[in-house]
Amino acid sequence: MKILRTYIKENIGILSLGAIFLTLNTFATLAIPFQISNIINLGIMKKDIDMVYSTSIKMVIILIVGTATGIIANHFVALFATNFTKKNRKLLIRNLESLTVDQVNDFGVASLVTRMGNDNNNAQRLIVAFFQMILPSPIMAVISIFMTIKLSPTLALIPLFTILVFAFAIVLTLFKSLPYILKVQKKLDRMTLVLRERFIGAKIIRAFDNSKKERDKFNDVAQEYTDNYIIINKKFALLSPMAFALMSIVITLIIFFGAMKVLNNTLEIGSITAIVEYSLTTIAALIMSSMVLVQMPKAVVSIERIEEVLNVTSEIKDKEELKDNSYYEDILKQNPISLTFDNVCFRYKGAEKQILKNISFSVKAGERFAIVGATGSGKSTIAKVLLRLNDIESGRILINGVNALDLPLNCLRNQISYTPQKAYIFS
Repeated sequence: MKILRTYIKENIGILSLGAIFLTLNTFATLAIPFQISNIINLGIMKKDIDMVYSTSIKMVIILIVGTATGIIANHFVALFATNFTKKNRKLLIRNLESLTVDQVNDFGVASLVTRMGNDNNNAQRLIVAFFQMILPSPIMAVISIFMTIKLSPTLALIPLFTILVFAFAIVLTLFKSLPYILKVQKKLDRMTLVLRERFIGAKIIRAFDNSKKERDKFNDVAQEYTDNYIIINKKFALLSPMAFALMSIVITLIIFFGAMKVLNNTLEIGSITAIVEYSLTTIAALIMSSMVLVQMPKAVVSIERIEEVLNVTSEIKDKEELKDNSYYEDILKQNPISLTFDNVCFRYKGAEKQILKNISFSVKAGERFAIVGATGSGKSTIAKVLLRLNDIESGRILINGVNALDLPLNCLRNQISYTPQKAYIFS
């Protein structure tokens, strides 16, 4: 979560504005029941029509302020969330471009696609959901209980007990669902991998009539992903009916005990209405937060998966004592470019044998040089080590007599035009 903490520090202004307007929106929402209580107690019961009119005008103003602050709060939250994912994608692309081929392969293309797309979307949804639905719930609960205690300390125990019961149910459900939630992204990686294999190998699959086999393979992976989500949804499905049942119980108990107090002249009728409204608003907010709470563990895992890529540093780096690029570019421009491989040896990560062994050749400016050999003999590898996509084990690669290891990577690669055999860039 380091990238999120860093981003919060860098954008504390936007986040603070969003939190301030969100708090104002919450206060405006909870001010309405209090005004309804005043209308009933001081206006209707005492037949004061002026009081009804003035309070109604106050409620309209509060409603307008609440709507405006809600819109502004959502704007700042959306701005904060989208800029976070935008920054992450830029950092991911920048870091991936600096990594070696082996380091990219360690993650796998399917996993990187998921991290770039789905994981970033999960992080964005977490931020929006947290500020719009999860964060307001405890604020509403605290303020509602405070206002209820102010109206009737005894009746305040009813919504307080209900909130604690429902909060416990949310925590228990989340705890039981956590193992399945943490598996979601890994299963999505697997599904993306199988789908990507199907697209890339479409011609071969058709040529060998393996469509049914590949379809069954994808269906099995997709079914695992679906089954995992069904288990999660089943566990969270109990929360909504439980919440609505608690709401009905709360309303019944508040009206019953509130009516007793009214008969004893210890509570006004309008106060009962306000207490019911506070309780319903709080429980409704908890229901909304419980519905999106399932996203939190998944989003936290997604952010950690993004961090995992960003924390990897390239195995190929410039030497610390190198000068500016312009210094080396001037050296290379003094003479026409020449290239020399001097006893170059290289083996891929984990391979037993060297793919390049004591390779030596020279190419002068204006010459054309062809490398011919069987598949897997190392033709493309020569281009990769020249570009320093992988570093050689021994020997030297000289450009105008300068060792490639002594050149900054940007300067080296600016001297070379490279078209891979697979059409990654060119159609």
